[in-house]
Amino acid sequence: MKNQQKIAMYIAIGALAALVLLFLTGRLRTERYEAATEQELLDFLEEVETSPTEEVPEDMMGPAPMGEGDDSDDEQ
Repeated sequence: MKNQQKIAMYIAIGALAALVLLFLTGRLRTERYEAATEQELLDFLEEVETSPTEEVPEDMMGPAPMGEGDDSDDEQ
């Protein structure tokens, strides 16, 4: 029982040390997001709806997800 307590203590110390190290090196980030107002959301929605969509050339497109498209092997 005493060994299990020692092991748990060392694991907790290691986890705490890892968190501190990650935070100090900038790998652990805490970001705060501000809530947007309703008007800001409506402005963003209007901007997205009115922006022109860019056509992607067919040679730049990747393969279709499984189950979609005519090239699925399972549908033969």
